[in-house]
Amino acid sequence: YKVLDLDKQIIAKLKSYCEKYKKCNVFEVCIGNGYPIAGALSSKGYLVEGIDISKFLVSRLNQKYPAVNAYVGDALEMEKLIKKKYDIVYCVHSLIFFKQSHLLISQMDNILKPGGIIMLDLYNSSNKKNLQTARVEYFYNKNIFGKLIKYVKNLIKVVLNRGTVEFDYVFKYFLQNPYKVFNQLESIGYYEIEINVLVDGRLAKIEIKNKDEIAKYQRILLCAKKH
Repeated sequence: YKVLDLDKQIIAKLKSYCEKYKKCNVFEVCIGNGYPIAGALSSKGYLVEGIDISKFLVSRLNQKYPAVNAYVGDALEMEKLIKKKYDIVYCVHSLIFFKQSHLLISQMDNILKPGGIIMLDLYNSSNKKNLQTARVEYFYNKNIFGKLIKYVKNLIKVVLNRGTVEFDYVFKYFLQNPYKVFNQLESIGYYEIEINVLVDGRLAKIEIKNKDEIAKYQRILLCAKKH
C-alpha cells in the first residue's frame, strides 16, 4: 500500500538524526511487519532492530526485510530481551495501545545510549476527536457487533499486509497526556525536547506556551536527547 505522508516525514526525520552518528543503530518499538519505516531505514544501510508482540507480523518482517532483526515479545519487558544500547529508539502509531505508557518510556530509556534520541508519537488526551475515537474503539471490543467489525478490519490488514492483527488483548485506546510525558522525560535526564504537531497532514515544529493551546492538536511527535 502507499506510504502515508506522515510516515514519509517520520522517516525523513529519523534519517536526519541517523546522519549525526558515525554508525547509527536504531530500534523500533512495535515494529510490526517493518513497513514502511524500519524497511526504509534498513535500505539506507542503518542497523535496524525492533520488537513486536505479534509472531505473525515478525514472520512477515523476516521475509520482507531479512537485514532487520526483530524480537517477539512484550515491549514492557524489553530489558529481559534486549541487552544492547541504541542511538535512536522510537515508537510511532503504537503508544496508544499501552495503558501504562510511562513504563514503556522507561523501557525505551533503558536501551538508549547516552546522547541518543528518543521519538514518541503521542495521541493527545486533551483533544476531543481523540476522545471520540477512543470511545469507538472501546465499543468494538465490548459487544458482538463491534467484534465482528474488528474481525473484518483485521482481515483487511492481513490482505494488505499492514498493521497489527492480533487485537484480542486491546480493549480500548489509551491516550497520552503530553505534559506528563514532557515531565517524565525531563525528570530522567532528557533535554532539547522538540515538539512537532500534525497540521493538515504535515508535521510542524512548535513551542507550547500554555495547556489550552495543546488541546487542538490530535497527534504530537516528540523527540528528545538523552544526557
